[in-house]
Amino acid sequence: MNFLKKISIFSAFNISLIALKFPKALSSYNDTHFTKISDILLNRIKLEPFNLVTTIIFILAIIHSFLSSYLLKLAHKIEEDHREKIKRGEKSNGDIKMLAKLLHFVGEIETVLDFGLSPWLFIKIELI
Repeated sequence: MNFLKKISIFSAFNISLIALKFPKALSSYNDTHFTKISDILLNRIKLEPFNLVTTIIFILAIIHSFLSSYLLKLAHKIEEDHREKIKRGEKSNGDIKMLAKLLHFVGEIETVLDFGLSPWLFIKIELI
């Protein structure tokens, strides 16, 4: 059996096993008697600690979505300040302002999706 075929069979088998275990059915939490969302979340985290990780990732993705336009504006301001320093001779023409590049990358809306999904990729790899 060739290598790729072995991998695909192995992956399909493991993914189907994971699909059987995760996510848990909502009815399995037995939390219909709770009235506050915080009580429901705490109960679900207690029963399935991985729910804490997914909740944190979700909250951070939402915050990142709202901050992305601010991060882009900040990156452009830093780049403009850097260009002004080059014009005044305080910096050489070949200098790159890494903070501006990093903020521009993080501020892209596609990055929000990537940051939100990347932990799932590593978790999936760990579970397989």
